[in-house]
Amino acid sequence: MSELKDTITSDQDKDKDEKQKENVERISLDEVGSRAEHYMGEERFHCSQAVALAINDHLGVDSPLAIRMLGGFAGGIGLQGMTCGALTGAVACLGHSYGRGRTDETEDTALMPAAQKITTRFKDEVSGGKTNCRDIVGFDWTDGEKVMEFLNEGGRDRCVELTGKTARITAEVIGEG
Repeated sequence: MSELKDTITSDQDKDKDEKQKENVERISLDEVGSRAEHYMGEERFHCSQAVALAINDHLGVDSPLAIRMLGGFAGGIGLQGMTCGALTGAVACLGHSYGRGRTDETEDTALMPAAQKITTRFKDEVSGGKTNCRDIVGFDWTDGEKVMEFLNEGGRDRCVELTGKTARITAEVIGEG
């Protein structure tokens, strides 16, 4: 009985994936960065979510649950200043192309090298060698006064730009795989 259920679920997932590809307009590699910036800047998604939304658009995927699941990564995991949300969102997106979601699937061996490549490029091209949000933005998210200063001085615009660059890198790495 369990095998039948798994087969039905697997077939339903495949059908759903195909329908998503048909119903979602894909965006080009050139549009990925600006789309991520739009999602964070105008639509007010967190950095981790904005990267994933743009990558989903690029891949032709509609996955609101995945976007919701990334919400807590903003500000370096719950505003703790740890790993940048844009970077965690980027690495999470690799799961669509390389990860496994069921017991009968196998993880693609390209997953870890792709995650390493995104992290290296993020440090080299986006963040000046840093991966922690607090080091990138230069303050502690729990300090309300510093947060307001950051926002009033246009700091969010820097994060929006960083998010766009990170999404573009992610799409390029996925395209290489």
